[in-house]
Parts: sequence; C-alpha cells; structure tokens
Amino acid sequence: MTTVVITIHMELSFSFAQCCFSRGGHLFAAVLGNIIQIYSTTTFENVSNMKGHNSKVRCIVWNSDDSKIISCGMDGAVYEWEVLSMRRVSENVLKTCQYSSVALSPDGKTIYAVGSDMAIKEIIDSQAGLGFQPYCQMLRRPLVKLNGCNVYEIYFVHYFLLIFFTVINYKLYVDSTNVQHGKFLPI
Repeated sequence: MTTVVITIHMELSFSFAQCCFSRGGHLFAAVLGNIIQIYSTTTFENVSNMKGHNSKVRCIVWNSDDSKIISCGMDGAVYEWEVLSMRRVSENVLKTCQYSSVALSPDGKTIYAVGSDMAIKEIIDSQAGLGFQPYCQMLRRPLVKLNGCNVYEIYFVHYFLLIFFTVINYKLYVDSTNVQHGKFLPI
C-alpha cells in the first residue's frame, strides 16, 4: 500500500486599512480606502464590493446574524449594508463630523457612532437622536472639555454596556456607560 501526501501551500496577500470577520467566521470584510470588500474565508474569493462612501471608511461591524454590515467614514456617513444584495439599506450623514468608530446594539436596532465632534450618537432608523458626551470616571470630567482628546473606539461588551476608548496626552483611558431603552445611564 502506497500513501501519497500532497501539501498545498497557498499564500495570499491583502492590502487593506480595516478588517472585520463575520460572527460566523465564513466571511470577512476588508476596507481599501472608501470601498468595503467582502471575502470568503475558505476560498479567499472576493464575494462582493460595497461602494458609497466619499472618503476613507474608518470602521466596520457585522450584525449578529452576518446579514448586514455597518460602516462609518471620514465623510460623515454611517451606512447600513445588506450583504447578500450588496445594497445600502439605511444611511445617516453628518458632514461636520469625521467618524472614527461605530458599534451596533446586540438586538441590531440601534447604531452608536463617534467621531471628531466627541459625541457618541445614537442612530435608530437612519435618524440620529441622542448625542452623548462621554464622561471619564478616571478624570472626573466630561471628555469634551479636555483639549486634544478624542474618543477613538466604541464597543458593546455586554447587552447594555458600551465601552469607549480615548487617548489624552499619550495615555489610554477606558471607560463605559450603561445604555438601556435609549437612555445613557450611570454605571
């Protein structure tokens, strides 16, 4: 009996600024400038391209069932994309803000975005509602009152717990807020 072992080594190179794997792991979204490219993680085939941002895309997140992607960019746009049809299903544009991060509530109904204006915006059905100025517990003051600081990233780590990261004078600060029923509550 003869056994033949064939080893195949595949090397692929991608050049992108932002990458986010789907929750199921079968797809990943890569950002190149203002284009979001969706790839299969098994074949590395480019499944689709989503175009619509006028400037660099800064952050992308998948919803819980991998059917949609939320993106934000330096053009002041927050878009919700349907992955299968490759079409934009909702948008909110605020030209005076360059967005840096976006988070999606676990139920997929509310989008939170943060950018150059330092306010965490709550977006429901394409309408920006509540603008929340983060309060840094460690420094005991609102972040908006500090010179040279910016909220860079926001994440949901639990159903109602929104974490935000900021850098002030080369120091990283991490803080959180409790979000329930459209209200920002103290922890």
